[in-house]
Amino acid sequence: MKVLTEEELRGALLGDGDVYRIDSGTYITQQAKNYAKEHRITIDARETPEPSVSGRCGSAYVDDATGKRYSQKPEDMTHIRANRLVKKSDPRIAFRGKLDTLEAFIVRLAVLAKSAACMDLYRDLGELLNYTRNILAAEVKQQEFSDIMLMGMDADALRARSHSRDGLLNAHPVPCAEQGLIASELNLLRAQVREAELSAAAALPSRLDIIRALNRLSSAVYILYCRAVAGYK
Repeated sequence: MKVLTEEELRGALLGDGDVYRIDSGTYITQQAKNYAKEHRITIDARETPEPSVSGRCGSAYVDDATGKRYSQKPEDMTHIRANRLVKKSDPRIAFRGKLDTLEAFIVRLAVLAKSAACMDLYRDLGELLNYTRNILAAEVKQQEFSDIMLMGMDADALRARSHSRDGLLNAHPVPCAEQGLIASELNLLRAQVREAELSAAAALPSRLDIIRALNRLSSAVYILYCRAVAGYK
């Protein structure tokens, strides 16, 4: 039995309102159903696979690197977009995985912030989460990343505020246990953003818009970290 997972659905994401076609009888995991509902994706089960996007018949999937065609998706491959497949070791897939991990860290920290009554931080993290999701969407859709503002600041303002540590601290804070859970989680989140930025530079060297976006995100998280160290709620 074929299985549709959240990972496969993410890889094929083209935008809200899209239709994703699968073979009749394919089992859809609950995670995939939730993802489809959240992003307003319609899953259409058909008796026979649809023709590939190139218009040729007989194959449902195309190897993005070689053009080889498959009637079924090989286990060691995944969607890069639409019906085009790449190896799961492809650097672009690794980058998307970094963004998935980054989203998970933001969500976890938002839960901690809310439980600690740090509501300003909770709202800021919600904005960071949407920003990160928009980075992923820009990469998948091959569109220019257009988000200019983050936490009410453009790139120059973010850079200036991060260099001044938001005017709250005289020197760069050295992470330590005494700073508490929220600050330590923000520092961990900043490290995750930097890993995603390095992954983007390796996988997408021509996507300077995405690399810049992640650099801005790193500055934003650093500002939040400095605020937490200074007692910001």
